Amino acid sequence: MVIGLDVHKRSVYATAMEDNGTIIVQRNMENNMETVNGFLSDYRDHDIVIESSTSGKYLSKELLKLNYKIHLINPAKVPEIANNYKKTDREDSFQLADVFRKGGMKEIYITSGEIENTRSLVRYRHSLGEEITLKKNKVHALLTSYGIIIKATDPFGKKGLKEIENNYNNLNYSDKIVLRSLLNDISYIKDMEKEIETEILMLDSDS
Repeated sequence: MVIGLDVHKRSVYATAMEDNGTIIVQRNMENNMETVNGFLSDYRDHDIVIESSTSGKYLSKELLKLNYKIHLINPAKVPEIANNYKKTDREDSFQLADVFRKGGMKEIYITSGEIENTRSLVRYRHSLGEEITLKKNKVHALLTSYGIIIKATDPFGKKGLKEIENNYNNLNYSDKIVLRSLLNDISYIKDMEKEIETEILMLDSDS
C-alpha cells in the first residue's frame, strides 16, 4: 500500500491506495502533527509519498522522526503531476500515490538535521554578506556626493574608517546621522558573520 499526501500550509489531503490501484480512503485534514499522525498510524509500515514544497519538506522531516517510510519527490519532475490539468488537492494526492506505485518517480534525498542546520547557516551568512555590500555601497555613494575619496586600500578597515572619521564634519547634520548608522550596521553585521562562521565550524567538527 502507498499513501500520497498533498501538503499545504493549513491542510493535508491524503490518498491511501493498494498496490493494484484500488483507493482505500481519501481524506482532507488539518495540517498538524496530531491529526496527521492519527490518520497515518494505521499505515505506519507502508510507503508515504510527499511533494517537495516548503510545507511538504517540514512534514516529511517530522514524520521521519516518528519512523514513517517517507518518500519526498519534486512534482515538476513527474509528467503525470506537472502536466495534469485538473490540479486539485484530491487529484494531486491521488497522482502522488499512483505514480509511486508504478515506479515512475525519482526521490529527493532528505537531509539530516546536521546538514540542514549547516545549510541554513551558510545561506544566512551569504545574506549577511549581501547586506554588508549594500550598506558599503551606500556609504561610498554618500561620501562621493560630497567629493570625499577614501585612499585606504580597505575603506572599512582601521585606516579607512579613520579617513571617514576625519571627513565626518564635512557632512551636513542628517547625513552625519545616516553615515554613523550605516557604519554601525556594517560593524554589527561583521560581528554576526564571525558568530555564524564559528557556528558552522562547530557543526562541521561535530559531523
